[in-house]
Amino acid sequence: MKIAILGCERSWSVRKIEEIAKKRGHQVTFIRDRDLVVKIDPKLEVSINGIKDLKNYDVLLRRRIVHGYLQSLIAARYMRRHGKLALPTRIDVGQALDDKMTQAVKLHSAGVRHLPVFQALTRKNALRLLKMVDYPIIIKGIIGTKGRQVFKVNTKSAALKIIKKYRYANVLIQEFVNIKHDRRIFVVGKKVLGVMKRIIPKGDYRANIAQGARAEKAKLSNELKSIALKAARTLDYDIAGVDVIYRKKKPAVLEVNSSPGLKGFSKATGVNVAGEIIIYLEKRYRIHKRKLKKHKTIKNEKTKQEKEKRGWWNKNIGEIFGK
Repeated sequence: MKIAILGCERSWSVRKIEEIAKKRGHQVTFIRDRDLVVKIDPKLEVSINGIKDLKNYDVLLRRRIVHGYLQSLIAARYMRRHGKLALPTRIDVGQALDDKMTQAVKLHSAGVRHLPVFQALTRKNALRLLKMVDYPIIIKGIIGTKGRQVFKVNTKSAALKIIKKYRYANVLIQEFVNIKHDRRIFVVGKKVLGVMKRIIPKGDYRANIAQGARAEKAKLSNELKSIALKAARTLDYDIAGVDVIYRKKKPAVLEVNSSPGLKGFSKATGVNVAGEIIIYLEKRYRIHKRKLKKHKTIKNEKTKQEKEKRGWWNKNIGEIFGK
């Protein structure tokens, strides 16, 4: 396969995926999201730096996108239009942005237990909302990873200041749960690779490894496996890092990451996550090729039948007129 990995940076995770893919005989190219060039005309063309056509690749794997969310969606649609495979499967703005508010709505609709979230779009409603909640609270950006733009807030005035700074619609409010650790469950396709416990550093409230949390392997219960699979399936994430805490002795989803980092999980659990991702890509590509072949066969058969019909009609018209 010729694999294109699209993302904002060539991180440890991307380099590991590249390494495993090459060992398994695939060609891999990393494309920075800002290097996409989209030409919209009757043909529609997506290229890398205006030189190499994206459809020269067999598979497009989108990782974390920072620059040009819309362009990444166009690139995925462009690949599919030309019979290529583009992952993640779902192509919509919510998917591309990892919008936590959209996630919460979808998870709630599917009956997946998660922490309640709140959002207000005006100062008046924000004030009303902030009077209703119990402090401390967590305020987080609707888009963001690695614990960035996550704030623990103790007062209404401090909360309003942050919400106003981020222009209301760009943040959400979540109840604060005093925990010592959370759990990150890694899902690839329909397979749960395992779970790690992320221990929150002293004096902090975030369980992100990027913010100093310590990771260790944890036991994967059927309950955790079930909630992780359901969350990933609900959001149509082919690759997912499902963050779970225990609230009132029951697991609840904090959020789901469609482009989770591999390093911390791989080291904590010993699982070759990059290898599992490549195996999944290979499987999806084989299925994709079979579907394309079947579709082509059906299309050719229909064309053949239509030609035969036209031939029969013309033949009978000729006989009527004695030709």
